[in-house]
Amino acid sequence: NGKTPLHKACEVKASVAVVSMLIDAGASANARDVWGERPLHLLVDFRHEAVVRMLLLSGADVSLADIHGRTALYY
Repeated sequence: NGKTPLHKACEVKASVAVVSMLIDAGASANARDVWGERPLHLLVDFRHEAVVRMLLLSGADVSLADIHGRTALYY
């Protein structure tokens, strides 16, 4: 399904520390899965504001769309 460890961490509402560790280890804040979803899509959908902020500061691009043409701002 193309989900990265960062996607999985975002799906389970991981802490800022866990997501930060993945980013520091080289995870891309803009990685996409087979549906075109980025970690930011998942975080916004789950309303995990602290990690959303951290991903934005790490370069997550809010303009990237999933396969339905929806950006993270849609969610």
